[in-house]
Amino acid sequence: NADAAGGMSVSDWVNSDEASTYTSVFNTMFDGAMTATFEADGNTLSMVFTLSEETLGTDGSDLTDEQKEAAQTMMQEQYNASKFEPMRDELKKSIGVSDLVVRIVYKTSNGTELFSQDL
Repeated sequence: NADAAGGMSVSDWVNSDEASTYTSVFNTMFDGAMTATFEADGNTLSMVFTLSEETLGTDGSDLTDEQKEAAQTMMQEQYNASKFEPMRDELKKSIGVSDLVVRIVYKTSNGTELFSQDL
């Protein structure tokens, strides 16, 4: 799926050393509170932040719909696209996919999605 500019595909980038460097930096910064991974889906690059069970007090399996909605609302209020935009722009340049979509996703440790936003 590399575009005409000769960039790499999103999935190639996810498996690259550069992606590993990003996740290492994030995971060092987060110090166990959450982990970062990248996932590719066509021209969408998802930055997935998985909150630890310790951080949330649950792995997500026992969250009620109301608790999930409360978490989503809180994350929506705290979410600040401008914090991620410089990195999004850097990733677009690095990967070379002109119509790259960068998606920010927060999940519980059992994989329950709490928040997702495209940049």
